[in-house]
Amino acid sequence: MVGKVYDAEATVKGAKVVNSTKDIITFTDDDGNFEILANSNDSISFSSLFHKTLTIKVRPSDLQDIIVVELKKVVNELNEVTVTKTQEKPFDSTQVKNLMKIQIENDFKTNPHNYQSLGNGSMDFIAIGRLIFSLFKNKKTNQTSIYVQFEHLETLFKNDYFFNQELLLNELHLKKEHQALFFEYCEAEQIDVSLLEKENHLVLLERLFQLSKSFNAALRLQENQNSKN
Repeated sequence: MVGKVYDAEATVKGAKVVNSTKDIITFTDDDGNFEILANSNDSISFSSLFHKTLTIKVRPSDLQDIIVVELKKVVNELNEVTVTKTQEKPFDSTQVKNLMKIQIENDFKTNPHNYQSLGNGSMDFIAIGRLIFSLFKNKKTNQTSIYVQFEHLETLFKNDYFFNQELLLNELHLKKEHQALFFEYCEAEQIDVSLLEKENHLVLLERLFQLSKSFNAALRLQENQNSKN
């Protein structure tokens, strides 16, 4: 079966096309085109990060013609949810940077040996890792909640079409050597595991943007501290 996926404005690139009857997955190309093995009465679903999922039953005529599928956008609806989340826990970059600075300065006074330069100007990951642990070791855990773990993020960014290396490098501004440490940082921040579900990916994206800002601020403070010593 071949076809093309649109929304109200343009073709949809990278939409996931799943034949759940045969357990086959493919994605639309840059022009919204797709091709997938299917028989009559198979169940085919179409989904995208910014669109509602659509499921159809394959008709005999669908196997003979190029079908056209229209997805409905959900950006506005999810943005409203995002605003609600932000109001519950607003991000204050100044406050976070000040907190990081105080934590680093206090830890540096107590454990100066942890902050020695590595000799080649690179980051002391053990020191910054200890800092992250110290920031969150006293955070109270809700026993009824399940949080995102390091392994969840590692798997997501390895296998997902949208959450990938390009997002980490170009949007979250995380160098490859910092990414594993960032996943540890996110685990300490206790992100609700429900954000890993497809319908919550926009909320997860904003949360990761917020955490990458505070994480990168901590790295810069650590680098400045190393340069002064």
